[in-house]
Amino acid sequence: MKKTVKVVAVFLTMCIIIAVSSVCVSAYSDDITGTVNYNGESRLNNYGFIWQNLSTVVNNREGATIHNNQPKAKITNNYGRVGSDTVSSRIYGEAGNEGTIDRNYGTVSNNFSGAILTYNYGSITGYNYGLLYSNKEGSSLYCNSGTLGYNDGTIEYNSIGGTIYGNSGLISEANTGTVKINEGTIQRNGAASAFAFDRGKVEENYGTIIKNAYNSQVDRNEGTITDNIGYVRNYVGGNVANNTWEGVVYNYGGTVQNNSGEHFIQVDLSTEHAAVSYGEGFSSDNDIDCWLLEGTSGTATITPDEEYEIKSISAENGITAAVKNADGSWSVTVGGLSSNVSAGDLGINVEPLPDYYTVNIDLAGHGEDITVEAPRGARVFDALDNAGVFETLDAMETEDFIFRDLATKPLTEFANEEEYGDDAYELLQKAVDSDMTVYAGFYTKIKKVALTLGQPIAGTTVSLENDIQTPAPVLTVEEDSHCSVHSDPEHQYSQWYTKSNDESTVFEGVFEKGETYYADCLLNPDFGYWLDDDTEVTANGATVEEAFGRMSLSVSLSAQAVSPAILGDVDGDGDVTICDATFIQRAVTNIPLPFVLNESAADADGDGEVTIVDATYIQRWLAGLKVNENIGRPVLSAN
Repeated sequence: MKKTVKVVAVFLTMCIIIAVSSVCVSAYSDDITGTVNYNGESRLNNYGFIWQNLSTVVNNREGATIHNNQPKAKITNNYGRVGSDTVSSRIYGEAGNEGTIDRNYGTVSNNFSGAILTYNYGSITGYNYGLLYSNKEGSSLYCNSGTLGYNDGTIEYNSIGGTIYGNSGLISEANTGTVKINEGTIQRNGAASAFAFDRGKVEENYGTIIKNAYNSQVDRNEGTITDNIGYVRNYVGGNVANNTWEGVVYNYGGTVQNNSGEHFIQVDLSTEHAAVSYGEGFSSDNDIDCWLLEGTSGTATITPDEEYEIKSISAENGITAAVKNADGSWSVTVGGLSSNVSAGDLGINVEPLPDYYTVNIDLAGHGEDITVEAPRGARVFDALDNAGVFETLDAMETEDFIFRDLATKPLTEFANEEEYGDDAYELLQKAVDSDMTVYAGFYTKIKKVALTLGQPIAGTTVSLENDIQTPAPVLTVEEDSHCSVHSDPEHQYSQWYTKSNDESTVFEGVFEKGETYYADCLLNPDFGYWLDDDTEVTANGATVEEAFGRMSLSVSLSAQAVSPAILGDVDGDGDVTICDATFIQRAVTNIPLPFVLNESAADADGDGEVTIVDATYIQRWLAGLKVNENIGRPVLSAN
């Protein structure tokens, strides 16, 4: 049974392949095996001779010929000939490609203007006037007067009007057109014959040009030019091996050997124990004098050797600007020179680096500044630690201040803790490479922090989801305490707890009257301030015993759940009386109360503030006047 199934499957597969093949083949007329004068039909294969091709030929086979591939006609793969030297072609003139050839593995005699040859793996024995996208390795092109995308093969002539966008192959005779980028070899740039001085142009050369002929140009040379009698702009990495008497080289950091022509080089800024990297604009005569061409200026970077430093460069004697860079090098601009100049003439002062640098610690008025000698190259932290600086600073702790860290600028110039910490870390990791001043940051100690916790309202449901509790405790700190408290539900430190047998658990449920609940919070000092174990923390007037940490402080507070407040019942005894009006009057005049004022209960007129008017409202309400019908009713909102 299994064999039968397999045979049927194979049969069906073969039927599908035959059917698909039939569909594919049906799009083409019969293959050509003889001679066709005008081919107007799509052909899969040409094994014979086509005089004029007006349509599509997928494969022009080896030994076959297409005399003329006309405009709008297409050959996908050519293994034979396009254009020929048959009797008929000699009578009527040699023809070639005027249409499109995707891939040529054979021979094309001519590629006419407007024609496209996409990839050439074979040879073009005539001219390319059209577009040749890529001349591949191992292929040959006799003459290019059109556009060539990229050459990996061999071109005998790149003629006038010809453009090659990239050459990594060989131009064996001459280039009298344009080569955008050369990474291969050009035998001659320009001068196609001994009787004409045709000019060639290479925009960028990273390969080899055997000879740069008279009046020809290389815009940017970073490769090798063996012989030059034309124009060359020579950059770092470039080498002109022989600049003859007719040659002109503008040198921007490259090499010129055997020079007998015009050689424009950079001004001599070199000095002992320093290296010079020349920028654009430098030029001078190579024979005796060394100067910048009239009306021009140049830029250069002067870098000292490893054990030396450039102390100064005078902005005079031709140097119009001199700026020291972060890495110890100097950027200079030179102009207006009329004669040869040296480093000494320009005032470049190079000296050995010292073994030690001075590090001054500014104590911001907390004592006399500290100065130490630090070894060059040592890490700032190690240098100061070995000198006992940190022990000295830690010992300067007082009742009011504590040393925190060193930074590159005073504490007052930083915006926050993170910025200060990053700066301090980077400073301590830095290598000592110059005299420097650093700043000691002394934080102000916080002496006292007072907290207030609003009492939870009985009947309020507390839910807990993903360690976020709703509602969170309502916690406040007194003004000017230079401290903040986290009461955001997203902070796990701001949660209600219940305790039994000295064990606390996160509370979830309903507040019940008469029960005690605990709020856990996190105190953070403002930037520049410090909390420690000596900081006095009170909550609702009572001292907090549970305190630890320096930059943060964990405290536990307790609060009794109460029923909703009554508007006007300031003392919380359940009734609105004349005593409540008196308590408001005392609060407004800053006379201490025996309890924490419930502002929502005291705001009798409902304007959001507790004023003497609220006491008047209560007095009038007690006298039976209708001032606010909500007085005596529960307040819906809580502290």
